[in-house]
Amino acid sequence: FAGVSISCQKPTTCTVVVNVIDQNTKQPVPGCSVMLNSTVTNAVVSGSGYTNSSGSVTFTFQLPAIFNIYCNLANPPKSGTGIVQLQPGQTVTSTVYVTP
Repeated sequence: FAGVSISCQKPTTCTVVVNVIDQNTKQPVPGCSVMLNSTVTNAVVSGSGYTNSSGSVTFTFQLPAIFNIYCNLANPPKSGTGIVQLQPGQTVTSTVYVTP
């Protein structure tokens, strides 16, 4: 008999794409600082980056989590917040609108 190993393990990698949009112009905001912080107190899971020319930034995590999203643009000053729940093996998209 030949040994056969079958794995039913599902992928747990979670991806989130954050799109940052100017509330007034409805246009994407490139160069915006985006921070993700876990909603769980004392958790060390976080991410940070800057939006690309299309106003998007992508983060990948090994496990699902719920994150607060903080977006800040220095010049002209604009900011916005959001929340996102990551799903195992999926890409989740979240849009945050920034205002002066």
